[in-house]
Amino acid sequence: IYNFTKLFNRGDFFDTVENTVVIALAKIVAITILSIVIALLINEVQSKTLKKIIQTTIFLPYFLSWALIGNIFVEMFSQSGTINYYLNMIGIEGEYWIASNKWFRAIIVATDVWKTLGYQVVVFLAAITSINTNLYEAAEIDGAGHWQKCRYITVPGIKPMITLMCILNIGNIMNAGFEQILVMYNPSVYETGDILDTMGYRIGLLGRDYSMGTAIGLFKSVISCICFIIAYRIAFKVAD
Repeated sequence: IYNFTKLFNRGDFFDTVENTVVIALAKIVAITILSIVIALLINEVQSKTLKKIIQTTIFLPYFLSWALIGNIFVEMFSQSGTINYYLNMIGIEGEYWIASNKWFRAIIVATDVWKTLGYQVVVFLAAITSINTNLYEAAEIDGAGHWQKCRYITVPGIKPMITLMCILNIGNIMNAGFEQILVMYNPSVYETGDILDTMGYRIGLLGRDYSMGTAIGLFKSVISCICFIIAYRIAFKVAD
């Protein structure tokens, strides 16, 4: 109780909770929506070779480590990085993107979407292949076009998988990406970029306050468990 009281009385604790939820939720929404849209678009590609090339290209970043690509992004968004180089070429004054509280969350979400989007795209494509092809043939006989088949067959057909992925994602609402943020953040963006995992790392491991670090981890686990239960009940009501 002492450690939780001390934790809740910290001036930066609830800001850190807000950062965790905002970043995690933005990632979940962006990845879920984009992965469904891209999976549906890839499914409409007629060439099997082109379809495989697109799938491989999208899925490849998933295998890369944040220790590698995180440092690359830090250099890209630094004051003398690639982004500012090209902006200066067209007469636009750049800024220190990776150290800006205005842009840091957007950079974190965008880079995570780029890295992990391919995984969910492959999952949804696998769900699409399990749909009975006779349904599409019957729809064509009835005069349905690509849009009608997508709306009335494909989307309802992958609804259980969408529900499952949403449950898993909402259960991870308190996981905003420890490794990614640890590699990419800096003290100047603690205001908008510090999350519970990095806070626990600094306090528990670097600061050797193991009791406080454990309290942070336990708080995060309890909230995650509650979110998972709520998501499951919603899914049970919506998708049976």
